[in-house]
Order: sequence, then structure tokens, then C-alpha cells
Amino acid sequence: MNRVGFICRLGALGLLAVVVGACGNIEARDKEAYPARKVGEAPTHNLDRACVGDYKRDVDYFPERTSFSHSAQLSVTYGKSWKRVAFTPTIASGDRMEILLVQCGTPIPEHDDGVIVVRVPIARIVTGNRSMLGAADELGVVERLVGMDNPRAATVPSVKARVDQGHIVFAGGWTHGNIESTIALQPDVYLTFYSAYPQYNIHPRLQKLGVKALPQ
Repeated sequence: MNRVGFICRLGALGLLAVVVGACGNIEARDKEAYPARKVGEAPTHNLDRACVGDYKRDVDYFPERTSFSHSAQLSVTYGKSWKRVAFTPTIASGDRMEILLVQCGTPIPEHDDGVIVVRVPIARIVTGNRSMLGAADELGVVERLVGMDNPRAATVPSVKARVDQGHIVFAGGWTHGNIESTIALQPDVYLTFYSAYPQYNIHPRLQKLGVKALPQ
């Protein structure tokens, strides 16, 4: 793997790691993707397949935390029931995106307009960026993938097996994805490629339609 490919894979792994554990103000859906569970006063692990069923304001629901040591594009800060990811593209576009990841079963904190709010843990992922597939495999969340740009092009064995079983379907089209098929799949997040050419970016249009579209 060349240096560019290696850096892209690291970026995909970092963003997906934070998301699994970005127009107008787009609010999160209240629907719970996972069943509620009593957590208690001092959880030792993040809830990656459950929502909080006994919320208390002073409890830290993210005892396991992610940080970036060598990234000029991604940063993450934590509250007791949320984590905020800031994404800055390397190109000189002037863009800066903030994603507020809120543990399901806890209240959404105050936030600025333009911040994308996503309930975590997420259960349904659609991606238009194939570099996310290896990251999903390494993190053990391939079963959460429900759509991708071109299922026939999957080369990661665990992803290919899910495609063959019919669990990951086509969500591609012009540029980096297809708006109609992505909306039909009702993903919790849509992970997409960030292009230096704005006309090729699909995430702003998906965000306006209520899809939590997050570019890498």
C-alpha cells in the first residue's frame, strides 16, 4: 500500500472509530436504534450496542475515549454523554465541520446551528467511500453496513460475504453516491468521500434532506 493509501486508511479508521462509539441545524432522530439498558453510576465500558436506560447527569457514559496524536484534520472533545468531532479538510476550502455524537438515551446538549447531531451507537451505515470498508472490518462493525457505492467492487472478505448474503446493497450513482437509494436505506450515517471540487460532493445535498452525511 502506498503512502497516500495508508494515510487514507488511517483517516477512515479514525473517523469511523469515533462515529461508531456534520447548512442548517440538523437534529438527531429520537428513535432508539438499540434497546435501553441500566448502566449504573460508574460504567467501565462505552455502550456500543445499547442506549442508556437510567440517565443521570453526573455519570460519564464515555469511560473509553479516543484521541488523535497525528492529525491536522480531526479532533475530538468529550462531555459526559457526548463527543464532538471537528473535521477540517486539507484543501484550502475554508470549510470546517462539527459533528456532535450523543449517546442515545441521554439529552442532546445545546449546540450551534450547522452542527450535525448523530445519536450513537449507530446501527445502520451507508458508505460511498470504499476506504471505509477496511476500517469497518478492523473495528468489527461490518454487520452495520447496509449499503455502499458498488457492492460488486468489495474486496474485504467480511464485507464481500455480507454483500453475497444480500445484507449490503447498491447505493451508488453519479459522483460518490445516489441520493434516492441512500434515503431509502434510512442510514444512521452516510460516510462519503470529500472532494476538492464542490460539485462532486453529495453530503451537502443529503444533509439538507435530513441524512447525517459525514465526509472523510
